Amino acid sequence: MGACGTPRADDPDRVVVLGDSITALEQPSLSAAVPATRTLDYVFRFGIDIAGATALLRDDLATKGTPGVLVVNLGTNDALRGRRSATGPTPLDPVVGAARRVPCVVLTTVSQRLDDRTGGDVAARINTQIAALAARRPTRVVVVDWDGFLRSLQASEVGVFLQRDGIHETEAGARWLAEADLRAIDACGSGIPPVMPPG
Repeated sequence: MGACGTPRADDPDRVVVLGDSITALEQPSLSAAVPATRTLDYVFRFGIDIAGATALLRDDLATKGTPGVLVVNLGTNDALRGRRSATGPTPLDPVVGAARRVPCVVLTTVSQRLDDRTGGDVAARINTQIAALAARRPTRVVVVDWDGFLRSLQASEVGVFLQRDGIHETEAGARWLAEADLRAIDACGSGIPPVMPPG
């Protein structure tokens, strides 16, 4: 994330949640979980990819200023399209660049089941980039490991958290994501990775 000193928020209590349909499904659970002392702004579109969401984020930041926290749950649609990239920027670079002034960024891993489905490597590359960013900037980047959680489930448990399409979360999955996001938001600035909720 940028090397321009310590980032400062215009509104430290504002949390921007950037994403796609997975974010839309999580919205009721996250809104119920986050304390009233925080302002939640959702910036999402169904079917949006990282590039499209980055444009929405830039518009939000220009209009409303820098939030204290940015929660990012993107990459599913990029992975579904199965794009392979031998060279070039890592997938989240546009979002990371746009968020350079945000004091804390929560990044959600993408289910690598999508790579299995498409024969691509986008989800794996996104997850690798997330891990590297968190290792480099542990007080600024907090990880919600959705992929790790899904991989930890027994085959019989997957349907509790994922819909039949294998992409979108069920209500139980939305509650898990909301609780994980809340723990990640609370961990911002500590440098200590949050403990993910159990299944």
